[in-house]
Amino acid sequence: MPQLPEEDRWFIVLLSHSGFTIPEIRGAIGCDERTIENWLIRYAKTGNVKAMPRTGRRRVTTRDNDIDIIARSKADSFQTAVDILNDSGLDISVDTVIRRLKESSLKTFIAARKEQMTVLHKINRLHFANEFLNFNDWGRTIFSDESTFVTGNPHSKIVWRAYGTRFEENNIQFIKNSGRSSVAVWGCMNINGLGPIYRINGNFNQYKYLDLMEILILPYINELYGNNYHYIQDRSPIHTTNMCREWFEKIWAKITYIFPLSLRT
Repeated sequence: MPQLPEEDRWFIVLLSHSGFTIPEIRGAIGCDERTIENWLIRYAKTGNVKAMPRTGRRRVTTRDNDIDIIARSKADSFQTAVDILNDSGLDISVDTVIRRLKESSLKTFIAARKEQMTVLHKINRLHFANEFLNFNDWGRTIFSDESTFVTGNPHSKIVWRAYGTRFEENNIQFIKNSGRSSVAVWGCMNINGLGPIYRINGNFNQYKYLDLMEILILPYINELYGNNYHYIQDRSPIHTTNMCREWFEKIWAKITYIFPLSLRT
């Protein structure tokens, strides 16, 4: 662990002599209470806060080596310690690489997995957020979507990152839909929680969608809200066919909002 700078050690002594408690000194310095106690004991015994000569094994990496190790990890946070060691060409152990990463507050986590968005996806989502920024009728709004659960997804990867950086782009394991579908479902939710979930058998098309709307969804929503509600869905090609648009205009004219939440748009 890096040693507390000498000016901070003297500051501890000054604060202690000024009547500050150890917890108060900890808040001012930012180190743990045991360290503060040790330096106060050292000062009481010796009258100074000079660091004692260190014993033990010599550090096998230079400051430049350490900077290079950290830079390689941050450039590609999915690299393992073995990868970093091999790329660096340093004559050190894997354990040393791991220690240097940990000293820099990098830890290993399972990476967040998300589909990768293009610039257009991000623009569309921002547009939707701005469009509904002042919308205040979410209590009478239904969100719906279809989802396919697939088999054969890639295994989760380990990433070296700092706390609080899980969803930074460099730390996300991006995935792609592969078509290896097993179960497809339609579901909806509102402000109170989940609505019905319906398993989709075979290919899902506009005819099946409208059958689902008339048999399951419309009665469910009418029971909740009557005819005063908002229905939200994405821009799936099924939802935007002429047949579906005409049906929505007939049944839910002016209260259907279609926006691009799906990466398919």
